[in-house]
Amino acid sequence: MNIHIVLASYLFLYTWGVFNPCQLNVSASLGWGSNESFYITLFSAFVPVGALVGTAVTGYLIDRFGRRTTILYNDIVYVIGTVVLVMPSTATFGIGRLITGCSAGIFMTIGPIYVTEVTPEAMMGKVGPIIVIANNLGLLTAYGLGLALPTGDFENDAFNYWWLALFLFPAGVCLYQFFYFLFFCTYDTPQYYFGKGMNNEANSALGLIYTNEGMEGGLKRLKIELISKFGSGKKPTVWTLFTAPRFRKMMRIGSMLCILNQLSGMAAIIFYSTSIFNQLGGGIFLSRLLTFIMGVVNLFSSFCSILLLRWFGRKTLMVSGQFLICADLALLGIFSGYVDAGVFAPLVFVILFFLFFTYSLAATLWMYVGEVLNDQVLSVCCIMNMVTTVIIIFVFPVAVDTVGINNSFLFFAVMMFFGAIYSWFDLLETKGLEKEQILIGMKAIESNQVRPEGLDDDSLQEEVSEKEDEVDLNGKNEDANGKLDFTTANKNDGDVMPNEGLDETTHKPEPDSFINEDREDKREEAKLNS
Repeated sequence: MNIHIVLASYLFLYTWGVFNPCQLNVSASLGWGSNESFYITLFSAFVPVGALVGTAVTGYLIDRFGRRTTILYNDIVYVIGTVVLVMPSTATFGIGRLITGCSAGIFMTIGPIYVTEVTPEAMMGKVGPIIVIANNLGLLTAYGLGLALPTGDFENDAFNYWWLALFLFPAGVCLYQFFYFLFFCTYDTPQYYFGKGMNNEANSALGLIYTNEGMEGGLKRLKIELISKFGSGKKPTVWTLFTAPRFRKMMRIGSMLCILNQLSGMAAIIFYSTSIFNQLGGGIFLSRLLTFIMGVVNLFSSFCSILLLRWFGRKTLMVSGQFLICADLALLGIFSGYVDAGVFAPLVFVILFFLFFTYSLAATLWMYVGEVLNDQVLSVCCIMNMVTTVIIIFVFPVAVDTVGINNSFLFFAVMMFFGAIYSWFDLLETKGLEKEQILIGMKAIESNQVRPEGLDDDSLQEEVSEKEDEVDLNGKNEDANGKLDFTTANKNDGDVMPNEGLDETTHKPEPDSFINEDREDKREEAKLNS
């Protein structure tokens, strides 16, 4: 299922990169003439502007309709945007870019949330990087298809309209994803169902994610996430996210990382790499080829990140990556303006940039924010990411004309230096930690909210063992439909079960219900045992 979820990430970065190699071809087909530079900058920015709207509404959509249904609706929106985009006029091209950009913003936000919620914690180190792999594969596909475009005599070359195929291709991917989720993936995530009070569906979704032996851990994880999100008994508002103490560290780390993701200069290079290489001395085809090579390196680095995440901590990878990006961008700035080294020396530094960026501020970052943030905070932080992107897309061409491309790269280098210092002091290392430990470290919950006082690890384990003796977890406790009844099986005193901790009318978790009614008895029993 995760493979089909991350098609959203594939479509997101494909949409970002597809205009890069075909800007001149679209200009010739739509007759932009002397307004070419203006329209290229404008329509390059339309995708992040649309994505800003998409990220802003994603939180509401996934709470209102669910993760699965949001993807279904969004696939339809993307196809409609593509149809509008390929109509032969400048106005419809711009409108289509806005619509597909909005859809891409939803894809960008929903991917990490959906993958995190349907992946057991023990598998996150292996599954998390597929989001970035899908991203980079989408970017590489866009660059690869662009290599077939003509490089001159655009008006007389019939193959110039190949750019239409580049924009139609992702619509086909959307249709495939639509039919998969419509007919084959019929369940949403347990978090969505619990929030809506749909307990039977939540049980079924849990059974699809966890084995019988892992169900206990899955239920505990849900309990902790509900406590961290509904600490006041109500769904937090946006204002609460910015003001409540339990969200303070989440918001600070999430917003800083999402902003630093763009202050690395990644968006500028993705949108303008062909123009950059062309300006540095390469021809049109060579610039496209170098851009494609850049995409290959980007994809290779995303696969390498899987191994790095096994060996090193998340914080270590992000801090080291930012220091390396800082040094690389400083050298890129020097060799793209202060030292005349042709096009190949800057190419080496651009390749190194993507090697360092992908393992640190891409693969590790998006897996990390999925671990430490809840879905609402992540949605807000993605909005900040898009705001920063829009600013950079508009400002970067002006900065290149004003202060030079070399000084623009040096600015990004300075940002990465300060980002590395911030990350060193403020980030929480999450490698090897369970969700409970992460949220306690993020100050989203208190330790006594999860485990009753007076019960240490040993006594808690004894209690779990007693329950496992009472209930056969291998399938004997089944309902009439042959499904495991998770409302009784795998239940420990103090666990949040589907029918517990939810107000029957509002379906909102009640904070007091997370504390078992017989907690006081257990405290006394624990004292007597000790």
